[in-house]
Amino acid sequence: MSNEKSLPLTEALEDDDWAIIISNEGDLKGVFIPEGADEQLVPESIIAIMADYFGVDFDEDAPTLH
Repeated sequence: MSNEKSLPLTEALEDDDWAIIISNEGDLKGVFIPEGADEQLVPESIIAIMADYFGVDFDEDAPTLH
């Protein structure tokens, strides 16, 4: 690991960035949604990752992730 200081998540992201939050055990914890973004317009890459790796079915009732 380098000697670089780590940044809090909100400082590491640009204003319009999205992020998938994964636990130390590899479990899905949530999705960081940029302020003012429409939760219905989640980027396709995030939908694919969450469906393929975590089994989230976006066709069912919308999952609640924090």
